[in-house]
Amino acid sequence: MKKMKKYKKDKKSENQKKKWNKGNKKLKRFKEEHQCLEVKCQGTPCFKSGQMITVPLLLDGKDDEFYCSFIYASNVVDERKELWGDLKNHQDSLMFRDKPWLIFGGFNEILEAEEHSDMTQSMSATHGMRDFQDVMNYNSSKRYVVPWPSIYLV
Repeated sequence: MKKMKKYKKDKKSENQKKKWNKGNKKLKRFKEEHQCLEVKCQGTPCFKSGQMITVPLLLDGKDDEFYCSFIYASNVVDERKELWGDLKNHQDSLMFRDKPWLIFGGFNEILEAEEHSDMTQSMSATHGMRDFQDVMNYNSSKRYVVPWPSIYLV
């Protein structure tokens, strides 16, 4: 009986090793097939607020830096107005002019009524939605949505 249990344990261990090796081969093949870019932070953040941090970044082997802002917007509509102002000021700043700028984060606002989880047919745009639409249009931002978790890439 004891030998039988030991055999099952060894068999299970062998299967785990096979799965692990198979996973490592897939990862190695992925790295070979896709070029992975190394991104380096250039110093300290150039802007910080209660809802946004912006940092200059540099791709490995490139000379031109770009900027990346990370957003965690307030749950309060009036407090988000400060964030919208900061985003507009970034757009107008000489530091960001003609430089690539990525914005990642949770804005705690939707652009269209259809995005609301409890949308009704008669739902109209709220003040918060209009403010968010205004800043997106002001910055000529293109929006990409990652379905889960719901994150906007602009």
